[in-house]
Amino acid sequence: MLEKNIKLFLEINDKSLIFLLILEKDEIVSIIQKEIIELTCVVNNKLVITDEIKKRLKKTLNEIEKKNNRIFNEVIVVLNYYNPHNISISSSKNMLGSKINNDDVTFLINKLKTEILKNEKNKDIIHIFNTNFILDYKEVESIPINSTAEFYGHSLSFFLIDNEEKKKINTLCNSCNLNLERVILKNFIRGINLMNTFSEKKRIIDIKLNYENIHLSLFENSAFKYSELFNFGSNILYRYVAKVCKLSLNNSQNLIKDTNFNDINLKKKGLNVEERYFDHNNLKKRQISLQHVEDIINARISEICDILLKKNINLSFANNNVFTKLSFEDVHIYKNFSKNFKIYLDENIETIVETQDEQEGNYLTAMDLIINGWKSEALPVKVEKRSLLSRFFRMIFK
Repeated sequence: MLEKNIKLFLEINDKSLIFLLILEKDEIVSIIQKEIIELTCVVNNKLVITDEIKKRLKKTLNEIEKKNNRIFNEVIVVLNYYNPHNISISSSKNMLGSKINNDDVTFLINKLKTEILKNEKNKDIIHIFNTNFILDYKEVESIPINSTAEFYGHSLSFFLIDNEEKKKINTLCNSCNLNLERVILKNFIRGINLMNTFSEKKRIIDIKLNYENIHLSLFENSAFKYSELFNFGSNILYRYVAKVCKLSLNNSQNLIKDTNFNDINLKKKGLNVEERYFDHNNLKKRQISLQHVEDIINARISEICDILLKKNINLSFANNNVFTKLSFEDVHIYKNFSKNFKIYLDENIETIVETQDEQEGNYLTAMDLIINGWKSEALPVKVEKRSLLSRFFRMIFK
């Protein structure tokens, strides 16, 4: 019989559905079982549900329940495809020389939450974070409980999901008799690991460069402040080389995979693209240097970096004193061009290829989040014996 402190997670991403069974025992978190259902259930960043998807999901869950001799009624969904709506908002209260207490903070949070839901009627809240605290017009590092003040200001960042998308997630869960316990953004989980690892950094930008898209997240003072999903990824580099050099996409990919662009001798010798990468006989005599191919890629990398950070007006305030981590899904792009990204972004950024261990670390962090919460997050919790619209906030104070 399994211990009680066990949770069922379901990650939804562009390429698969992933069931995870995670156990916490004696303050140690471990993954008991992981099942990957490889299929496409996301199109244009929207969840698509078919009978085949529901059938495979239910079959996999039944196998998990049978193996563990346990029936699951609830699931925590980890979103790794969705571009949430992000809103930052502030409110304040005249304290008139009195002490700030929990009720004062809860009042401001409820006030801001009400304002958000009033103006975003077609959306629901995924996450709320305490981001800034102003005590007598001066910024302080944490919620100033028991501090005497004339004025107190409180800022929050909200991450919202369209009601229709939330309904589809519910429908997917209900198709195998699971109730949706909570939705968590994968970017937030990744951010927790970064903030724990680089705790001395005030601002952190996390960039996940996938094949088809790019996830960008900003964290400041232990709070998740901003995220953005770009509908292009490392595959744009292959496509650009294919277009300019008149190669097939497959040959463009093979060229980049087969070539070590870090080899200085290639450039010194002025080597050209080999004939085997050209498809048509009339193109085989073309002379295209490998240096020219790298120049083509560099031009696109420069444009990507401008879009992500340098000319991103949403991050103009965060370009100073920020630590950036850039993760690559494509190992060939990482090996050949991670140094080029550093040139155009910042020589001090950290570049990695995300490993299986890091992926599993994210899942363990998700379980820890469910058990212990996160210091800057304010959780909306349903109140028993009251209407569904009546909620209060359980605040986690640092």
